[in-house]
Amino acid sequence: SQAAEKGDAYAISVWNEVGRALGIAIGDLVYLLNPQMICFTGGISQAKELFLKPLRETLAERTFKTPVNAVRLKVAGQAANIGVIGASLL
Repeated sequence: SQAAEKGDAYAISVWNEVGRALGIAIGDLVYLLNPQMICFTGGISQAKELFLKPLRETLAERTFKTPVNAVRLKVAGQAANIGVIGASLL
């Protein structure tokens, strides 16, 4: 993500593909499970500016509007540390 943020074309293309792949997978999950919200956590959430736009574009292209528009996409606020926090609660 650091390389993409510095303008590296290859890194940007990788994150665009990540967003596209997530858009396909999330579209399928919306049809299958009908969730109200999908929350991104962990390390990937720190790169939200890099993958959310292509993710939303893919959802718009590949899915029916009604079920997808009902789902909120959210990035957890303390996402980078969520694994450590969860492990400490065990």
